[in-house]
Amino acid sequence: MFRILAALAALFVVLPSAAAAQSKGVYNKEGYWEVAVVGDGCGAALFVEGGRQFILQAVDSQVNVLVGLDKPARAGRELTLNVAEDGFSGPASLSKNRRLVEMAATLPDEALTALKTARQLVVSLDGRELLSAQLEGTGLAGALDAVIACSEGESGWWGQGAARRPKIAKAVEPEAPPLHKAGYWSIEPLAGEPGACTAAAKIEEGSAVVFFAAEGGIGLGVTNTAGVRRGRKGVIETEGYQASFTPAYEGDDYFFTADFVETQTVFVLRRAKGMRVTIDGREAASVNLEGTGIDEVLTDLVACARGEKGWWGDGAPQGR
Repeated sequence: MFRILAALAALFVVLPSAAAAQSKGVYNKEGYWEVAVVGDGCGAALFVEGGRQFILQAVDSQVNVLVGLDKPARAGRELTLNVAEDGFSGPASLSKNRRLVEMAATLPDEALTALKTARQLVVSLDGRELLSAQLEGTGLAGALDAVIACSEGESGWWGQGAARRPKIAKAVEPEAPPLHKAGYWSIEPLAGEPGACTAAAKIEEGSAVVFFAAEGGIGLGVTNTAGVRRGRKGVIETEGYQASFTPAYEGDDYFFTADFVETQTVFVLRRAKGMRVTIDGREAASVNLEGTGIDEVLTDLVACARGEKGWWGDGAPQGR
């Protein structure tokens, strides 16, 4: 979700008097919710008194919330959405100018259901109220359905939907390494590196995503025959989560994490529906992971690196 944080700030966080001139979104029939395509997702903003906004953002139908403020917020760790008698909390992420606060977690289904029938909501940061808004009569239920449909690439009263991220392409080359049963990922020992294996999947654009495992850790790489841009800061993003890494480069067409990614990142990737990788804010890869067997593949990748045999054949040689 963080991938569209900056874009949402530019699109929605403006004073109400300037919203119509600066926004490219479309208002719902009730005239309260503004829906727009932002990055590879969609956002719906409700402007409230005092130059603040309550924003719903969706990527691949996964929804979280943001609050746009008229002045910088104090630092905080937990953002809470209170709807009627229900409270939904998640870790808070603040933009650089602290005028946009995001809940860095996907809203559960029960939160979405509560929002659709809510008359009022209050959003707080570490117990401090950031925003209070009347929802009755604003058409929130329809706006929520719209932003989800928009994030899935559907068109409607809001205009064109978000561009869908490319799916990983099934490998068909007979000479390719053995494939996982889902038909997307291949695993093989890394030549010349004892105790190391790679799991690779092609992307429709002709590039590939590569996970590598060694010494109990997992790293990530991206290769592109058209070349990769160099930069200093990489970010791995999924629904409601992001992790930074330092990129290292091999030639002009491949970069990888200079260190193993954190255990928490691997945990999130196992359950992710999609993944986006950026270098200095520029997209390097964006893929759908749902249905590709990524959870099992990462487990098998580590097993291969330990030297175990499996559907991939022999494991990596051990020792040097």
